[in-house]
Amino acid sequence: MPIILTQAALEMVADIRAEFNKILDEVDWMDGRTRSRARAKAEGIVEHIGYPPELLSPSKLTDLYAGLELNATHYLGNALNMTVFGTNYAFSKLRERVNKVTGVLGPGLKKALLRFRLTETLLHVAH
Repeated sequence: MPIILTQAALEMVADIRAEFNKILDEVDWMDGRTRSRARAKAEGIVEHIGYPPELLSPSKLTDLYAGLELNATHYLGNALNMTVFGTNYAFSKLRERVNKVTGVLGPGLKKALLRFRLTETLLHVAH
């Protein structure tokens, strides 16, 4: 993603965070403890803008998908191999601490980043 678009997206996320905090200051139905927790959650949001560095690193992708066997003429076999590979990968990550900033994307690029979490907002910038 070009630097200008990345910067614009980062500014947009900062503006959203600022507006959220402004709303937190203005609402009267929220008690202090809840407001404090909401503010901490807003500050914990991690921006994922542009392509993840892992996607642009052939060696990291090669390492990540080592052992996955695909064949250009065996669709069903490929589907089964991807399922087994993805399941094994997911099980290998159990009980590991999640690094929200530098974590390597899993099989299927985390299903094309379509898994939304409560503390994430994905902004897609077309260029």
